[in-house]
Amino acid sequence: MAVVLTLTGALQAEPLTNWTKTTGSTAVVNDLNTGHPLFANGNGTISAVLPESYSLADIGASLSFSGEVTFTSTEVIPNQQFRWGIFDSKGSSNDNGWAGYVLGNQSGTGNASVQMKSTPNSTSWSGNYTSISGEQITGGTSGNVNLTADKYLFTLTMTRQESGLLVAWSLVSQNSSNAYSLNGSWLATGDDLVSDTYDRVTLQTTSGAKSTSTQFSNLSVTYTAIPEPATSAILGLGGAVVACGMLRRSLKEV
Repeated sequence: MAVVLTLTGALQAEPLTNWTKTTGSTAVVNDLNTGHPLFANGNGTISAVLPESYSLADIGASLSFSGEVTFTSTEVIPNQQFRWGIFDSKGSSNDNGWAGYVLGNQSGTGNASVQMKSTPNSTSWSGNYTSISGEQITGGTSGNVNLTADKYLFTLTMTRQESGLLVAWSLVSQNSSNAYSLNGSWLATGDDLVSDTYDRVTLQTTSGAKSTSTQFSNLSVTYTAIPEPATSAILGLGGAVVACGMLRRSLKEV
């Protein structure tokens, strides 16, 4: 008899199918109420409200934003022209005053762009970031490979650790003939811990991306919670009961 018990938190994966264009943006964005929004002229700035406000206050709690993006371009996409992020809206009724973290693509040499936005602020989430020094980043390079027209899988995962908030990311080509693979991490500590809860995700490409269209798909958020003490106690009791039952059974067979 095989018995599997787990004390890890609940894993929730939710598709993201309701997007909003940033106020003032003149970009042509189609299919906002789907899981595959399209930046028809290559650039755009959109955000989505998460199913709930997710807490990363407890050690081990984790929140991950992922999806696929396809660029159509005849040129190399320069650094920081594609950005994806996770934010706390801080109860704001518009695009201003949010706090969170944003990742930007990297082409050729150098590190990926890791940026943060803290509060108080009165500006849109889509700009006026504080850049993190490259010396603080683990990995974060694409091996001198440029970001070009292709389909890529991107992720941004934040995990609460005893020493701070681990921010990890990736942007990897889904084409076997394309070697682009960007992976890195950064540990946010002290004043760089901008919030304990998060309720928004964002996507942005600028006109500098030189992409004639940008298509997204399979956008989702995954949350791993830490179980309440009562839940852990119940799981622990269940394990003890199973172990006791197995012991009694083995004694009867002797």
